[in-house]
Amino acid sequence: MTTTLDSKKTALIVLDIQPTIISMIPGSEVVIPHIVKLVDAARAKGVQIIWVTVGFNEEDWAGVSPHNKAFSGAKAAMGESLPEPFKAGGAGASLVPELKAQKGDVELRKNRFGPFSSTDLHEQLTKRGIDSIVVAGVKTSGCVLSTVRYAADHDFKIVVASDCVKDKDQAIDDVLIGKVFPEQAHVITSDEVAGLFQ
Repeated sequence: MTTTLDSKKTALIVLDIQPTIISMIPGSEVVIPHIVKLVDAARAKGVQIIWVTVGFNEEDWAGVSPHNKAFSGAKAAMGESLPEPFKAGGAGASLVPELKAQKGDVELRKNRFGPFSSTDLHEQLTKRGIDSIVVAGVKTSGCVLSTVRYAADHDFKIVVASDCVKDKDQAIDDVLIGKVFPEQAHVITSDEVAGLFQ
């Protein structure tokens, strides 16, 4: 692992830390205090903070493809009308109360698991000269995995804050954090990440 992260070239990407998603993943609330602390450490060093939340507008919901197993399944279960918990701009699709965006932060809304596929995240990183990302969020096998895979394919230096990600099943976390992510990312605790910002 590199001994430092250049704060001017690093972004902390926080994924899906919102009431609707947290409520769907039992135990995931344990990551919130770690993320709060990591965000504070990143801000203190001038690291770019990027908040990504999942939320749908009426057009997004109407356009969910039957080929998309996860989202079409959710739509079948919840109905054709856009459910309030997933409504873009609503309380369920906003950040949890413990976290607040500040001036200079980037806020992005996605309507797929990965943030790169349905937002301009790549362009936001590129125009700022960012070549390193720190990833935090839930769930590990969804948005976090998608982010790591895309970023690796586009040659970003990737750090996964291991205590800032969570899945429904501890066994999934163990495999991804312990075996899969280390092939493409540095996997360390949030305290260790904070110590790398320069």
